[in-house]
Amino acid sequence: MTKKLLTNKRAKWASQRQGVAFEGAATSYPASASAKYRASLEALIAPMLRDYEREFAKVQPVTQDAAPITAANAALKSLGDKWRKRFAQQARTLTDRFIGRVDKHSKVTVSESLKQLSGGLTLKTPALSQPIYNALQAATVSNVALIKSIPTEFHAKLEKVVLNAFTGGGLGNKTILDEIRRLGTSTESRAEFIAVDQGRKITSTINAERMKAAGVKEFTWLHSGGGAEPRPLHVEYDGQTFSYDDPPIIDERTGERGLPGQLISCRCRAVPKIDFSSYLDE
Repeated sequence: MTKKLLTNKRAKWASQRQGVAFEGAATSYPASASAKYRASLEALIAPMLRDYEREFAKVQPVTQDAAPITAANAALKSLGDKWRKRFAQQARTLTDRFIGRVDKHSKVTVSESLKQLSGGLTLKTPALSQPIYNALQAATVSNVALIKSIPTEFHAKLEKVVLNAFTGGGLGNKTILDEIRRLGTSTESRAEFIAVDQGRKITSTINAERMKAAGVKEFTWLHSGGGAEPRPLHVEYDGQTFSYDDPPIIDERTGERGLPGQLISCRCRAVPKIDFSSYLDE
């Protein structure tokens, strides 16, 4: 016998609405979780930048002089090893904390959306289904790698700066310290981007899995309406209905398929949609 998805009382409620599609509230992204993640990353980046500035304040390029070159290379190696290790030590802790907050937000926003969709009925979802677990594990691996890449990317760029400082090209009026500060600013911007982008990507993925677990198969695309250069395809999708299991192409260049919020810098959102007649037993 088919297991009932609704109690008799709820089945009666749903039967009165057969053939009518209902929509929930648009799910939201975890702004607070992303802000705290960003702050945590910046708390690691700031002392790294100060450390590099302090060491390279002692080293100034002198044409054809081997001593500063030797000192610069020694400083690069020491600082690179130190900060790669420091970020690696903190990566898993910061990631677990961030993903925990994102998951908590997802539970709340999905619950609120489903409550509106169902007219106040509670549509329960599994606390941690296998698809959600898999998505969270993948997000953990990805974010640990992203955190580890921060000092590595900064260091690689600075190596080129230092090399240029001791070669014919030089740095003009700029000093190595100026370049450290410039690279520091771009590194902080990258940390902000990681925090916001990952918050949207992870939330979009696990929201979809929670919706499917509740029996919601479709969503309406809600374009963000923001951004200086909105993606024409996403503007076109606004108001259209798609399947969670067969989402649309989100990037015309690559043919990638996905959900609102999964593409870089995408702020579009999903509005869950359901026909309650599908909940009734045959």
